[in-house]
Amino acid sequence: MRARAIDQHLGGDRRFVGERIASWFRWLFLVVFTLMVAAHASLPLVVATAPLLVLAALANLALSLALMRRWRPRAWVTWATLVIDFSLGSAMLFMTQGSGNPAILAWYLVVIAGAIRSGPLASLLVALGASLEYGVALGVSSLLPALGQVFLFVTVALVVAIMTRELERERRIAITRAAQADAMREMSVTMDSSLYIQDVFAVVLERALRMTGAERGGLVLVADESIEVAAGEELDPEVARAVARSGEPEFRARKSELLVPLASGDGVAAVLWLSARSHTFGNEDLFTINALAGSAAVPLANALGYQRSAQEAITDGLTGLLNHREFRRRLVQEVALRRTIPRPMAVMVIDLDHFKEVNDSMGHQHGDEVIRGAGRLVRATARAHDLVARYGGDELAVILPDSGLAGATALAERLLSGVHAAGIRTTPAHTLTLSIGLACLPEDALSADELLMAADQALYLAKREGRDRYLTNAALVERLAEDEQTLLKMLEEVGPQLIVAAGHAVDRRLGRPRRSSLVAAVAEAVGKRAGVAADYESLRAAAFLHEVGALGGDQADAGHALEGERLLALAGFPDPVPKAVRHHHERWDGTGKPDGLKETAIPVEARLVGLASEYERLVSGREGSSLTPSEAVLKIASQGGAYEPALVAALRSLADEQKLPGPPILAAV
Repeated sequence: MRARAIDQHLGGDRRFVGERIASWFRWLFLVVFTLMVAAHASLPLVVATAPLLVLAALANLALSLALMRRWRPRAWVTWATLVIDFSLGSAMLFMTQGSGNPAILAWYLVVIAGAIRSGPLASLLVALGASLEYGVALGVSSLLPALGQVFLFVTVALVVAIMTRELERERRIAITRAAQADAMREMSVTMDSSLYIQDVFAVVLERALRMTGAERGGLVLVADESIEVAAGEELDPEVARAVARSGEPEFRARKSELLVPLASGDGVAAVLWLSARSHTFGNEDLFTINALAGSAAVPLANALGYQRSAQEAITDGLTGLLNHREFRRRLVQEVALRRTIPRPMAVMVIDLDHFKEVNDSMGHQHGDEVIRGAGRLVRATARAHDLVARYGGDELAVILPDSGLAGATALAERLLSGVHAAGIRTTPAHTLTLSIGLACLPEDALSADELLMAADQALYLAKREGRDRYLTNAALVERLAEDEQTLLKMLEEVGPQLIVAAGHAVDRRLGRPRRSSLVAAVAEAVGKRAGVAADYESLRAAAFLHEVGALGGDQADAGHALEGERLLALAGFPDPVPKAVRHHHERWDGTGKPDGLKETAIPVEARLVGLASEYERLVSGREGSSLTPSEAVLKIASQGGAYEPALVAALRSLADEQKLPGPPILAAV
């Protein structure tokens, strides 16, 4: 588009110059023709040619004046003047019978040469027309001179056409390069002004496609352990790595594909690939891309440096997998997405069995190699869009978007088989095995934290039962809910390690599926919205287990609260957890149980659990019809001073923003 605009502008300049030169020659030959007629001294000839010469002079005068005012003639003007010039020559040839006159011959040669400004075809047509007229003027008797004139005219036309075509080719190359230079200057300005690193890659690709006429393409970043599509379409990883290693451009698929390494730095190389169906690539395209790369060198180098820094910020340096922080961010992102688009997902937490013995007996360097090997195995076994991370120490984690329990267990089985087959040596006498915990959304959790806790607790029990296996949170809950004694015994032995599973098992035993999940989610959300300085780890534990005391049969408020406090203290929970369970039926105005505490004398964790428990009771419809989140908040606010006003206000703001889970989410789970 840019080259066409430049060509049109220069085409106008070319016609202007051509018409100006033609007007100079026209004046010259008008003078010559006038003198020639006057010298003939024949009155009839003077009378016949004078009007023609006067009209030609007036027309040339008008054109000359217009050109002096910098008027840019259009293409039709060039054709019109060409017709007039040819007609003038014809008239002078036949009126003066001047077939042998050198002035008329010279005029025809000038017209043939000047016709080239309308193209080689115009020049050839004028040459053939002049040859025909001379043939008629000379007659059959002068065939040989006529052929000589034809040869002269055609030769002049061909020579002028060849020379003009070569000049035109050079001109078009100059125009194309000028347009490319302008485009690259504009590209540099665009990249320098962009605040987003991906814009740099997108601009480079867009310019490369436009300047080479390619239909498809992409720009990929090749690092030590990964290949990332920075813009456009992906490229075969092996091909990308080969071009990045060689540092040389490459034509492929009979020159219908062009691959060029643009820049490299900080361990990352940018490889551009282009594909065209309508034409093949050549050295001119390679020159163009090299010029593009040179123009974009500084922005590309900055982009690659930024890309490397950004990658390091989210990548574990040892394994090349996502790091802990990025894993948590992606997990929260995936769970939030499923609040609006109900789709399954799963989380897997993986532990390298007996890893402490590896470091102790073989040293930390060997331990690092084992972790790298395990990371490569998990990344190769998982699906391409699964998110694999080093969760911490000797633990890995995987987010499986759009995968339910069946898909997650299938991956776990592949991992266990794969690690056995890989035979990764940990100590001289042992090879690596894995323990895996699984949890799914929406079956096992409402929030990202709960989902991760559920998977982690399933992992804990898998390790406790002998390692080299996987366990799902669903299976763990089912096992704990088989009978009360099993649940209570497990709580007493490893209570803090099984908060989520134990809470779900309590819910199931009491016939209130998923109650604890909703209470925990609401309690934490309200506390953070209100800016409460609570112990949130203890708050979550208390929320999941606040009804554990009801397993003994006493479901009265005071009775199960006291029993819950006893059980959780016996299980070794931190002091805020049993206290929160004991006091979660206390009320802000002092009307609650078991101790009649009021206001800030009630532990803040207990205040939050109590409010969240009341909200859950109203939206679940356990004691009547289900209320919407907004209706439940109005109902709670109408209860006078039962709940802390600041917490009720936080609950109301969450409801107004539609950030409170309600019956639709519970129904889904």
